[in-house]
Amino acid sequence: MNAESPEEEPIDIDITEDGEPWRSEFNFLLGRIKILEEKQSQQRKERVSFIDDVFYNSDPVSDNKNNNFSNTTDAEEANTNEANFRRHSLIRLILRGTGRQPGRAQSAPHTSLNASVARLQQLQESVAGLEEVDQLYDNFELPESTYTFLITEPILSMPFAVGCIGYGVCLLCLSLALNNELDNGTDDNPYAIAEVTRTVRTVQYLGIIIGVLMDDEIPTGLELIGKALEQKREGDKAFPLSKIIFSSILRISIGAMFLTCLFFVLVQENNVLDIFFDMIALEFVESIDDVIYQLCRRGFFSRRLKVAANQGHVLKCSSSRNARRIRKWSKRFIRAIYFSSAIAMVIGLSYITHEQMLGAYGCRSLIMMFGDGVWENAWVMLDKQCSVDADCNNKNQMCYSGDGLCYEKRLLIYSHFNGYYNQNGSVGERPRYVEMNKESGDPFKTTIPAELVYCQDIESWVLTHPKIRTSLNPDKANECNWLMRSGQTEVFDLIELSRTKWFLWKGQIQQGYDLSAQCAEVSRSLV
Repeated sequence: MNAESPEEEPIDIDITEDGEPWRSEFNFLLGRIKILEEKQSQQRKERVSFIDDVFYNSDPVSDNKNNNFSNTTDAEEANTNEANFRRHSLIRLILRGTGRQPGRAQSAPHTSLNASVARLQQLQESVAGLEEVDQLYDNFELPESTYTFLITEPILSMPFAVGCIGYGVCLLCLSLALNNELDNGTDDNPYAIAEVTRTVRTVQYLGIIIGVLMDDEIPTGLELIGKALEQKREGDKAFPLSKIIFSSILRISIGAMFLTCLFFVLVQENNVLDIFFDMIALEFVESIDDVIYQLCRRGFFSRRLKVAANQGHVLKCSSSRNARRIRKWSKRFIRAIYFSSAIAMVIGLSYITHEQMLGAYGCRSLIMMFGDGVWENAWVMLDKQCSVDADCNNKNQMCYSGDGLCYEKRLLIYSHFNGYYNQNGSVGERPRYVEMNKESGDPFKTTIPAELVYCQDIESWVLTHPKIRTSLNPDKANECNWLMRSGQTEVFDLIELSRTKWFLWKGQIQQGYDLSAQCAEVSRSLV
């Protein structure tokens, strides 16, 4: 029974207009299609002839032969009709891409025909091309790392032992680094989370992205497991599945330790350069196995290790459907793990950032002891307004043009500022501590309190008072009118700074001044 071919529309193509390039290339296109169809038809005829020779030459019943030959001829005719339909469909597709429609007479540009020929070649080579890409790019070459020894070498061998030693060294170094970060904590702030500026906070988020990109142990380990499952499904036993999984688990554990250490480094450091230096150090520690492998490859340890390190090992991919499915899903899983680790770290850092803005990891109340320093001629603001010095009451008073108020010279005893200082807002992206009532610990009702703030002009913590000036000459006054100041620093922790030497103002700078600070009340912390 003859197979009915789909109905075909007649295609009217006008090639009479100014079109030598169009005619020649279009004829080439049709000729190429016809040559391919003739080759396919010839292959069918050869197969039919072979079947006749095998099954029908020894068959005495000629009717069966004739009937079978008739059926074969009908099938061949149906295939020919189907091929013609595909040819016309292909021509319509090409003409649609060049802007031509069947049944319309028009000439085609030369450049459009070149594109059509290229598309035809792409259609012919698509299936073979996909398989070639799989074979070329999905073959997995085992990494140049001591973890490869755990896959390719016998268990009771020197290279396998070197692989275990390399893992142990990496794990020990990262464990010591993590322990050091955790030791920085206190009872009030167990993870030693630092308060940071906006610049450092930006670097923290960039550090997460850079750190995840730097870590290749987790993606490599997951990819190796995917390749091992693919090899097992295809029956390939080039390397034992158990050894591949064992090596991959060790890789993944090192990658997880690296990211954990990186996260604690990011949340504990309050300096941009310190963050970058620590990241570089952690990356070096993670890649110790690669350094050991390169030394083995160059023969620094033994000839046996040199031979093992210079052998190339490749896990070849299969073009079967099951293998391609495993590769596809393993790559998706790797991407999911890769990005989910970065997302988890960003979420954790975002939570810490939110708590930092609420003052969760700093000391909310300080007990300050400023020692026995004295300044005999401190300029203290009075409530009397003035425009010239004569408007003030006596010769010890002068008019300050900056605010139009009188100032009087008085004795300033720094120990009068001792007591509680509570956090109240921020200055220079750091907490602002305000003096409290010494008896009740509550804010003053009428007295103007002293303040501990960060002065960005000199990048130091300073003790200042709104009603005390160091000089009535603006050009000679101290920056931020500081009465005491720390050394130049970027830290937030006044407890730590109290252990350093400060500067005292008593008409001139006194260096090496000691003071004391204790934390009286800690904010909410991450427990």
